[in-house]
Amino acid sequence: MGKAYKELMDGLPTIQSKFGPEETMNRLEAELKAHGMTVFRRIDHAAMAKEAGLTLRPTELILFGNPRGGTPLMQANQTIGIDLPLKALVWQDAAGKTWLSYNEPAWLARRHEIPETEVVARMSRALHDVVAKVVSDAPDERGPDERDGTAQGTKASDATEAEVKPDVRDEGKSTQLTQITHVPITRLPMMSLVGRFAAIGIVVGGIAGLFAYAGGWFTPHVLTPTRIADTFETVNGVHSGFRRNHAKGVCVSGFFLSNGQGVSLSKASVFEPGHMPIIGRFSLGGGKPYAADTATTVRGFGIRFQPANGEEWRTAMINLPVFPVRTPQAFTDQLLASAPDPATGKPVPAKVEAFLAKYPESAKAIQIIHSHPMSSGFENSTFNSLNTFRFINGAGTVTWVRWSLVPVQPFEPIGAAGSEQTGTNYLFDALIASIHRHPLEWHQVVTVAGSGDPTDDATIPWLADQRQVDVGKLTIDKVESDDSSVTRNINFDPLVLPNGIADSDDPLLSARSAVYSQSFTRREGEHKYASAVSPAETEK
Repeated sequence: MGKAYKELMDGLPTIQSKFGPEETMNRLEAELKAHGMTVFRRIDHAAMAKEAGLTLRPTELILFGNPRGGTPLMQANQTIGIDLPLKALVWQDAAGKTWLSYNEPAWLARRHEIPETEVVARMSRALHDVVAKVVSDAPDERGPDERDGTAQGTKASDATEAEVKPDVRDEGKSTQLTQITHVPITRLPMMSLVGRFAAIGIVVGGIAGLFAYAGGWFTPHVLTPTRIADTFETVNGVHSGFRRNHAKGVCVSGFFLSNGQGVSLSKASVFEPGHMPIIGRFSLGGGKPYAADTATTVRGFGIRFQPANGEEWRTAMINLPVFPVRTPQAFTDQLLASAPDPATGKPVPAKVEAFLAKYPESAKAIQIIHSHPMSSGFENSTFNSLNTFRFINGAGTVTWVRWSLVPVQPFEPIGAAGSEQTGTNYLFDALIASIHRHPLEWHQVVTVAGSGDPTDDATIPWLADQRQVDVGKLTIDKVESDDSSVTRNINFDPLVLPNGIADSDDPLLSARSAVYSQSFTRREGEHKYASAVSPAETEK
């Protein structure tokens, strides 16, 4: 990618993307998460400009990194906190071209007089490679020595073949874009060089390890997000352009009306009294997009809340009372154990028994799941977060919670008179028909953990008498096919959280986030085939 790469500013590499602004940013978010990084927030400057009555070409900022890495950097020199988390900007110029700019880690270290070790340089090269993949899907052309971090610096061709085309910048603004004003920084008391090297070497090595973890470079047989996504493909086959799990679905939109009761628990703006738009997707579990609907298949509901302040909250829920497994390894083993035998089309009993013997907590969870009657369709299902999260209110008080969407539509069990239907897509057909008749509604109910409730084990239900808070009502009034809705390109990452909501110690959360990103990255680069739930079926 030598000729495509360029630097418009010292410490601000900028590279042209072959994709549009939104797709470039989505790809970047997915790739960062696939490499073990946390995305803290996306800020859409153009959208906020529009709300103010102004016009701005697409310009979106993403904040990412890892607190375990950033903290020791600030211990070395606290002033680097002004540049953390790391930032990248996707923007469109006057000619309609899309560019990706990002703060270069090695330059940030130099700016704050933190010694640039080989580990910092390796971080810079790793981020360089992530960006290269995002904007071009180009293969890594470096040699083995460079890929494993032993080479000194980047390829010489990246420095010598950099090319700035005349139409990169707005006419008359080249001086502003190619120069940067360096403001003198008052010299502050510093740690000794030895202390700095120790602090940086230990922690930044950990950040580099996050990149290595995602690719499984250090331990070839360890479980990684890539290998979990591979397992989905092994069990379900590869279906181009579709999600690796919950492949079959239909997109919806509506609004959330907050009643203000959630403000005592969380300072997230989504809980302030008022109305905000949402988009979402109902789905069935499994990676086969054309499989026939079955009443007992796990049902999913992914939602993106969009408060007016530019924050965003994404949540992915299912209709089970508990999750069948506690850890990512158990989840992978369950996928393999429940894979159907090609000869019978059913799971192999011996494999299922071996799995349950290995994971007794899963055997208990499955008993709980079977003891709860399942509703007849999407529209009368209760959807649960299952994983635990932390709510932080305006006073800084932390509350451990789970949440549910409880339907206003009356419950009917599977097989109830009048609820049984036939046809390949009968569950989706019933959902679509219901939305066309009248809006569907759910109450969002937050359950507060008690002293004995586990926060790191989604296989265990919380006590039924715990405090519950109804924080508002969700209304769905429109339905659209996967083929035409923007929801098709949304990754319902459970760790895209607004200020006031944070993750917990549940080991499934980070794994879900990373695997969702793997799935997103793979399907974004594939040809898109038509959904089984076609646009014609969503028409009135």
